[in-house]
Amino acid sequence: MLLVLSAVGAVVHNVVPVGPAVAGILAYPFGVLAGDFGISMYCMLMVVAWQASLAYVLPLDCVPILTYSTGYYRMGDMARIGWVPTVALVALTATLLPALCALLGFA
Repeated sequence: MLLVLSAVGAVVHNVVPVGPAVAGILAYPFGVLAGDFGISMYCMLMVVAWQASLAYVLPLDCVPILTYSTGYYRMGDMARIGWVPTVALVALTATLLPALCALLGFA
């Protein structure tokens, strides 16, 4: 479930380029799903916070859009390379986050 929701968060963040807006959009539905599946609300909100800070596929987040305007790379360049860290961080969210929540006492 964390894998699917993390992937949804990554896709949403690449469509909505502002991290706080992504957190606002995803916090309530992910929180409801956490309650439905018996997952700690804190762990699910950690997924939201993590995904609100990731946008590597398209240069639409604040910092990549500033560097994109310099013309050193094209949108296709970022999409070609950006999927690798996005997939890696989605996998890390699904595998590392449960252990982190248990370590912090949120599980």
